[in-house]
Amino acid sequence: MISAFKTLTQPRRVAVYLDTLDDTRLCKSIGDSVALGEPLLVGKTETPYSPVSGTVVQTVTREDPFGKRTRVCIIDNNFKNIVHEPIAKMDIRSLLSLYFKPPSRLESYPFIEGLPLIVDLPFMNEPFVSLDAKHAAEDYQNSVEVLRVLQDFWPAETIHVLAPMDVDVSAFERADLPVVIRRVRPEKQADYAHKHINRVFHDALVRETPYRLLRLESLLRLHDMITHHRPCVLTRFVISGALTRQPTVFTVRLGTMMDDLRKVFQDFTPTNLAMLHLNSLLENRTLSHDQFAITTEMVSLHVEAHQELEVYPCIACGQCNEHCPVGILPSKIMHTVEDGIVLDYMKSDVCIDCGICSFYCPSKINVMAFVQKAKQTMKRGKS
Repeated sequence: MISAFKTLTQPRRVAVYLDTLDDTRLCKSIGDSVALGEPLLVGKTETPYSPVSGTVVQTVTREDPFGKRTRVCIIDNNFKNIVHEPIAKMDIRSLLSLYFKPPSRLESYPFIEGLPLIVDLPFMNEPFVSLDAKHAAEDYQNSVEVLRVLQDFWPAETIHVLAPMDVDVSAFERADLPVVIRRVRPEKQADYAHKHINRVFHDALVRETPYRLLRLESLLRLHDMITHHRPCVLTRFVISGALTRQPTVFTVRLGTMMDDLRKVFQDFTPTNLAMLHLNSLLENRTLSHDQFAITTEMVSLHVEAHQELEVYPCIACGQCNEHCPVGILPSKIMHTVEDGIVLDYMKSDVCIDCGICSFYCPSKINVMAFVQKAKQTMKRGKS
């Protein structure tokens, strides 16, 4: 159970991701561009999406925890001169028409030009909205307003709304949208949502179409950002694990360096004495350092005591192939990568980075790391 909440509002440094080797649509220079996933800016140019500026102290090329090689600019900033520039005063429809580009293929995080602070805004052939009693009727009405606009851009045959028996869904019932409302008992809501999500996720993989869960919080954040003319630059980040005194939720600025957060937290041992797991343990993203910036893709850091895992050779048991949810052959991809060959027909690009292959490997091999390497090689070859 999360037992503490803390807010870190003045980190000493901020990392700004300037470009990636895989995506040429991103920043061309330090002075006038917004980085992938971060509403931050280095330089004098003022935009409504960039309320932070500072003095450049370091520029390095680094591989982030998700395997992307990025040029990172470290800036000094005491946040005394933060100016929240008003977002362009236009209605939601006009804003979306200017800045939204629908994703062209199946991908985990669709690129949304101009609005990197809401990279988790979801799209799906059959959007799925899960409601709960903590939201007010006004929240639902605001969500319906944004849904109407999204429907114009990405028409959905059905918008599924899952709601407990005691939640007022009149805003969705009155909306001129293809809404199907499913009432469930509160104790059954999580189970039903899980089953529905799995079905939609599988259908999206088969059709090779973009998939996303429609988070009510994302809709409300977008509505609040536009109506109140204030960009969202904060995110929540959880630190937990055996080497922490208690799990803690931090509210931090996007781009906060993890080692700065660790120094403030002071609840776990130095990195060389700990194992750092980013996000879910199943993803098997074990970090060897804490020199990375917190982005919207990162939600938690799990800290465990350091242990040396003995890795054995692959025994060709096929467990990774059998449990792969997208039906590729991780073991075959791993062996081709070891041989210095990446073959298109093995479809390593459809890997969803779930980590199940590594989880089931009896030899404790990080199979997913090989598949990710194959994916990156294929992307560079196609660019």
